[in-house]
Amino acid sequence: MSQANADLLDATCLQIRGALTPLTTFELYYYDEARFLEAVEEKIAQAPKLFENLPIVLSLEKFEGNGPEDEALPVSEAAALDSLDFGLIKRQCAGLRLQLVAVRGARGVVAKNAKAAGLAVMTSQRSLAEATRIPAPEADTENEDKRLQPVFRPQTNESIVAPQLAPETEDRETAVEPAEPKAEPAEVAVPTNRIVTTPVRSGQQIYAKGGDLIVTAPVSAGAELLADGNIHVYGALRGRALAGVKGNQSARIFCHSLEAELVSIAGQYRISEDLQKTEWQKSCQIYLADGKMKIQALN
Repeated sequence: MSQANADLLDATCLQIRGALTPLTTFELYYYDEARFLEAVEEKIAQAPKLFENLPIVLSLEKFEGNGPEDEALPVSEAAALDSLDFGLIKRQCAGLRLQLVAVRGARGVVAKNAKAAGLAVMTSQRSLAEATRIPAPEADTENEDKRLQPVFRPQTNESIVAPQLAPETEDRETAVEPAEPKAEPAEVAVPTNRIVTTPVRSGQQIYAKGGDLIVTAPVSAGAELLADGNIHVYGALRGRALAGVKGNQSARIFCHSLEAELVSIAGQYRISEDLQKTEWQKSCQIYLADGKMKIQALN
């Protein structure tokens, strides 16, 4: 065996790295086999190339189980959460050249059923937000009560005499109680914004973790911008722009010229076919209002 081959065998064959990979999410409100298939086919028809072999996450966080209020499905037709056939849903997606890879928001027997179907189980965005929230320091109520209570001391002749009337020559020892240390305020996490001043080329992925992404140059088709906060593009926005990737629904996208392949805020997205019907090639802002994506011209 040559030395080169020996060195190759000694070297590790892989390295584990953390990476943020955006995944398309299907938010399931209720499940009916025929209606689910029809809804997915309708979305695919809008952009067949975008959905081809696309990995999908099925979100159960808003699952109600009995259809819309104005068109409730009979119990026999609407699947309950704990009776969802994830194997069937996975096969339906595969038949449409989609790859269902995970379920989000599943617990207990539902999570068990998802795992049995070969799906990963992801933590819900709400649970993740609660887990990462910095708890406020507990107030020292015991000491606070003691400070607020009046202190009664027996009155003596000495205590009645005002201090300024005491003879200057008299030696008096005054006991000074040390002040209680003030509780330091909790540290507030400061958002970390990322500024990019050069053009973003096709194939590049830029992520602003914990803050806004500001790009002062054009963004080419095939490029991808991601931010936990807002995205600002002072130029033409082509490619993909995903703001609020960790579920921040107040995030926004601003651009001088909207020409994107896809825009997304907190998992809700629109593709170029939809965008061309709105403020295409105009300066605009994109945001969520009442759970729906809005595109508004800035001029």
